[in-house]
Amino acid sequence: MSYASRRKKSLSSNVEQIENELEVISRDLDHSVELLATSKIYSEATISCKITGAGITVLPTDVIVHHLSSSSEETIAVICATSSDFKYSYSYTWHPGLRGGSHESETVYQLPFLPRHSQRVSNSFGSGLHTEEHGAYFAIDFEMQPGSIVCAAREGLVVGCKQTSSAGGPKSRFLNHANFVLIKHEDGSYAEYFHLRKNSLLVSNGEIIRAGQPIGRSGNTGYSSYPHLHFNVFIVDTAGKRISCMTKLRTLSGVIENPDVNTFLEC
Repeated sequence: MSYASRRKKSLSSNVEQIENELEVISRDLDHSVELLATSKIYSEATISCKITGAGITVLPTDVIVHHLSSSSEETIAVICATSSDFKYSYSYTWHPGLRGGSHESETVYQLPFLPRHSQRVSNSFGSGLHTEEHGAYFAIDFEMQPGSIVCAAREGLVVGCKQTSSAGGPKSRFLNHANFVLIKHEDGSYAEYFHLRKNSLLVSNGEIIRAGQPIGRSGNTGYSSYPHLHFNVFIVDTAGKRISCMTKLRTLSGVIENPDVNTFLEC
């Protein structure tokens, strides 16, 4: 059996920091080809895959939306040959998290660092790269000394984490080098904690985390011009778009929603 004109397009992700951390690969079987989603970083992600060709049938369909969950490798489609000389190609996009989540707007989050500490807000809503286009409009950056303890702002399940990178800087070539923890909340929203120090994580995929629990240490990895923690809560809508969510934060002086840049917040 021949595999004429086999092609596959590289992935494109709408989340730049984690662009190359999930891949769809092909594996030859008897009279068919299996497409596998593989990731050592994420246990929850949504993959959209389009398959075209000649002399083939595709199971389940030619356009597949697949949820990768609780596994580092899953079959998303099987391409079956209907002739001895067939060809196919596929392209795919993906994003962390599962579609259709919601966010309980009245939820109050803890500050993502240890009690009796204060940290400066270095970027807030809509500033810098905190844009709707990046799904991070309501993200907050906290300037933190490298090695500072980062804590979960809300209880949830760890569905993504990375700690292998030591690279970082204010250049686009560092986009794929951020260490992070991704936590899923009960309402289907997610919180991301980015730019963590190499080999500093205190949690792993599949672990249930309580609010205030230490999850790692701050750093300066990835696309970053200074040591800080990037904190963002988001959902993935039914169309697959990341939507950043405004968060209420419990501070020593009360609950706030929109912290000003250069404000010191204390818990």
